[in-house]
Amino acid sequence: MYNIALGGITPIENYYYLKEYFENHGTPETVILSYGAHHFKVIETFWSRSVYFHRIDNSDLEELIKISYEYDDAKEITDNSEKLSLQYRFYSVSKYGKALLNSLGKDRIEINDDMYRYVQSNRGRGYFGTMESCDGLGYEATFDSFKPLKIIDYYFRKTIDMCLDKGVNVIVETLPLNEETYNACSNSFLDDYNNYMNKIQKDYPNITVNSSMWYLDNGLFGDSAHLNQRGAEEYSKYIKEKYPEILE
Repeated sequence: MYNIALGGITPIENYYYLKEYFENHGTPETVILSYGAHHFKVIETFWSRSVYFHRIDNSDLEELIKISYEYDDAKEITDNSEKLSLQYRFYSVSKYGKALLNSLGKDRIEINDDMYRYVQSNRGRGYFGTMESCDGLGYEATFDSFKPLKIIDYYFRKTIDMCLDKGVNVIVETLPLNEETYNACSNSFLDDYNNYMNKIQKDYPNITVNSSMWYLDNGLFGDSAHLNQRGAEEYSKYIKEKYPEILE
């Protein structure tokens, strides 16, 4: 099993990451797509992570920007896109100068080695939250309703289509909230999310969609939006037991 998730990304970036994986490693039997509901509604780290770290190659970035201009809710991508894409492509001082200055006088090799060992010890998982328990409210509690951005819906479906075209089984899993957040969510938000996922299931009858929002105990969360180590283990156990035929 391989996990190609990165913090803060939406189905937009994930489409290109998965496309790159298929091109370099072939196709797996099954792909599990799983996103926080927040990442269907907001684009927030596209430039600062995905493009900053050159995780999307130049030709794919050009395609993405071109497609984004067709959607009026993709301004986080299209605003100043020509200037920004050039700055990141050629490692502009305005974008990378601060990181370079911060590296002076520090042994980055040692720091990177330590981080690599840390990621290895956690089997590839990086922890955003490390608290023993968290009852703080996550993003979902702030929404009155759920309606994905049109550009994100487009790429979510594009990802499913790509998998099906290659004969890959698709499972859509809803990520758990902490109990406090779930209890604070509006009924309209929960219903809208469920209705959207039910529509995905209806439009793609050959995939498996877990449509309902759900929660795990606050003690399994390291912050208001991310599982801690115990939570990650519990969620992994849940997936393994739910889909034994693909994770034997």
